[in-house]
Amino acid sequence: MPEPSPLASPEHLALARAALERPDDVETLQVLADWLEENDQPLRAELIRAHLEMSTAPDEARRALRERQREREEQVEREWLAPLCGSDATCHFERGVPASIALGLGAFLDRGEEVALSTGVGHFEVYYRPHLGAEARLGALADHPLLPSVGVLDLQGAYLNATEVEELAASPNLTGLTELLLQNNSVGAEGVRALAQCRALKALRRLRLGGNLLGDAGVRFLVEGTGLPRLAELDLSQNSITDAGAAALARAPLLARLGVLDLSKNALSDAGVGRLAASPAVEGLRALDLGDNFFGNPGMYALARSWHLRGLQALDVRGNYFGAAAVEAWARSPYIGALLGERFRNLR
Repeated sequence: MPEPSPLASPEHLALARAALERPDDVETLQVLADWLEENDQPLRAELIRAHLEMSTAPDEARRALRERQREREEQVEREWLAPLCGSDATCHFERGVPASIALGLGAFLDRGEEVALSTGVGHFEVYYRPHLGAEARLGALADHPLLPSVGVLDLQGAYLNATEVEELAASPNLTGLTELLLQNNSVGAEGVRALAQCRALKALRRLRLGGNLLGDAGVRFLVEGTGLPRLAELDLSQNSITDAGAAALARAPLLARLGVLDLSKNALSDAGVGRLAASPAVEGLRALDLGDNFFGNPGMYALARSWHLRGLQALDVRGNYFGAAAVEAWARSPYIGALLGERFRNLR
């Protein structure tokens, strides 16, 4: 393990944290840029100064400055980040300051601590991709000392089964996670039970479980769990969920916390959609995806009549079995009428 670089010093970390937490504090950004210049980081310093220039430039000049800023960010990734993390790694910048680093699972397991010491960046996004390998090393993730610094964990298509998800959920190191993406695995109902009971996932806001063989049992385990207190976005698409699962969801306190819900590509009929539409718990939803299910006119009438859905900003019902009369009811709805898209206007 190399010696920590100046970027990992308390002075730099405090300045960078202050710059990220106080977006209007120009003086801190200027001090940070000067510190970087003095500590052999001229490219990083230039990035911050370019942001300051762009923030005060007239509107007509900002487009060119913004393009130049993107070029500088890419240069920082090539010259500063790639030698440490590999060419697949990327950096998210805020006000010219690196806020988080996204890197593959293998690179995180092998070099995460070195990257943290060398860059001073304390937040990570970790993703699995088949071409990057690391399939056989998922078990090492739960015990990794930097896992509390991971905000986004993307393990979609990682061949996870219920046992592996249970092992991950048993880790106390998931406290920093805000997004957990598990689409297209084999999580199953038992894996969902473990996630729903995981107390470490107290900051999680987005959970994507599409294509995971959950069934109605998985929905019941999810809504009966005592964890996930801040969950706001939930993807349950393509999980063979029927009206029984929709009914369990409709009466669950969990539903009242959600702003985004994806139930597309399941097996919901008119009865299941009706239960959801009649539930006061849907009042917080901003986006609802019910595409590619099995409901018809009665389900669409229930949605159109639902006062509880008045806060919706997006509704997807493509691939279902309603006709022109239901579309007319949708168009007349005082609650969701404004969401009628051009695709359905021609059916009226």
